[in-house]
Amino acid sequence: MTSKNPTIHVLGPERHAGWACVSPTSALADLIDENKQHVMAYIKPFPRNSRGCFSEISRWTLATSQGISTSPKVWIHLLSPERAREAWPDQIWPDEPTICFASAEINNDIADCQFQTDSPLLIEMLLKWPMLYHTIALDIWLDNIDSHAGNLIWTGGNDFVVIDGAECFGGQFWTAAQLENPAYSINKLAALIGAIDDFAPTASAKIKILAASTSHNAAFISCESLLQEWARKLIGPQECHAPLDALRRGLGLVNTRWNTNALQPTH
Repeated sequence: MTSKNPTIHVLGPERHAGWACVSPTSALADLIDENKQHVMAYIKPFPRNSRGCFSEISRWTLATSQGISTSPKVWIHLLSPERAREAWPDQIWPDEPTICFASAEINNDIADCQFQTDSPLLIEMLLKWPMLYHTIALDIWLDNIDSHAGNLIWTGGNDFVVIDGAECFGGQFWTAAQLENPAYSINKLAALIGAIDDFAPTASAKIKILAASTSHNAAFISCESLLQEWARKLIGPQECHAPLDALRRGLGLVNTRWNTNALQPTH
C-alpha cells in the first residue's frame, strides 16, 4: 500500500471561471488552481453551522495517506455570493463567500459507473477490490454514516474511487458531546458484503477489518497537524479538539464494537 502526504490549498472567489453543470447540492465548475491552471472540480457548498467541510477534509486526507483511491486533488473554494445565487437561485446565501469543498473531476471513460444496488455482480467486484477492508475500516473509524456503494466510482479493473465524506463523525451537524457518546450505526459497505450477521461481525470479516485498521496510527500521525489546522479554521476554538480526540480514541478500532461481538445498540 502506497501513501503520500496530502496538501489542500484555498482558492478565492476570483479563481472561479464558470459552471459546467449544476445539481441541487453540488456543481461541476471550472476553477483556476494554485498553479494558475484550469481544472474541472466538483464543488459542494456548506452552511456555516455544518461541519461537513471538515469531514470531507478528514476522510480525503486519511484515505489519501493510506493509499485508498479518492479524488487526486482537493481544495477549499470560497464561492462568491454572486456565483452561489447564480447556481442555486432558490436558496438564501450570505453576503460573503461560502466555504466549499472542491474535488478534482475523476477523468475516466467509465467514471459515471456508480453503483447504488446490492447486485451480486457489484458484491463480487467489491470483494476483488484490494482496498475494500481498508475503506470499511477507515469509515468505521471516522463514523461515516454515508459509506455505501453509491459513493464509489468504478474506474475499471479491481479499483474503486471513494467520494463524499460529508457525513463523517456521525453526520455533518455533530457536537462535541455527540462525539464523546456516538450514536449506533452499521457500516453500510460492511453490511453489503455480508461482513455483519445479525448485528455481529463475521469472524473472517472482523479479522480483515481489524488488520486493515493497523494502518490508522501511522495515517493519523502523518495527518494530525493538517487536521488540527483545518479544525481550528472551520470549527473554531471551542470544539476544534473534539474530532481529533474522537479519532485518537478510535485508533485501530479499539473502542468500537468491532472489537466485540455485540454490534447491536446499547440501551
